[in-house]
Amino acid sequence: MDGISYQKFEEMALQVSRQFPRIVRCRIRRGAVLCTVSSASGNSRWGFAVDYNDWGHITGVSRIRSGNPDSLLPASFEEQMTGCIRQALWRATRT
Repeated sequence: MDGISYQKFEEMALQVSRQFPRIVRCRIRRGAVLCTVSSASGNSRWGFAVDYNDWGHITGVSRIRSGNPDSLLPASFEEQMTGCIRQALWRATRT
């Protein structure tokens, strides 16, 4: 993962997911972050994925798929996560 280990990527995703109380589950699969979200009412759940696998590298480039296109939560998650990735990549180039 060019400068970011799989373990670091997973730690970042879990840390970012904890900033969103409605995210009830966060998993990592091949460079993608898969989240399950409790609806605002708490009566249902839906999911989204943010795929950071850029031809086998984690570069901060992402694609979002969401089960709820009206929600801003996936984009907010992606923004936070991308910031963490770019910061980690920057640090990796400085050492």
